[in-house]
Amino acid sequence: GGSLQTLSQLLSLSRETGLPPIIHQRGMHKEMMETIYREKAPAGIMHGFSGDAVELQEWLDLGFLIDIGRAVLTPEGQGLKDVVQKIPPDRLVLETDGANRTKEGKLEGQERVVQMAEVVASWRGTTGPEIGEATTRNLKRLLKI
Repeated sequence: GGSLQTLSQLLSLSRETGLPPIIHQRGMHKEMMETIYREKAPAGIMHGFSGDAVELQEWLDLGFLIDIGRAVLTPEGQGLKDVVQKIPPDRLVLETDGANRTKEGKLEGQERVVQMAEVVASWRGTTGPEIGEATTRNLKRLLKI
């Protein structure tokens, strides 16, 4: 389909530029994995991960960082606790693109990143600041900055 063709183009650009792909997946896991293997994708970020332990391991085996998003702040997101605990510390990053504009026009979102870090930290037996430092270090390593 169109989304897999777009994924192929993204992976091709990633290889050409040396920049890591950032992939957001909703369904179609098997088809995405087939495309990623076929295209010999470089390691990148699995953005907004909400899969199970088997899917997590497949992304980890490909060298991807696992991006945990604002789903952890929802009642449904509590189901991610076991999977989040399985992410190696050097492979975890947090979603930072969840900013919204309020009715008053104020941009909010940074608070949400702190809240996500606190939730993830509580699940992993650490602190929000430690999660913040680790995820920043992981992202800088991937981006070579």
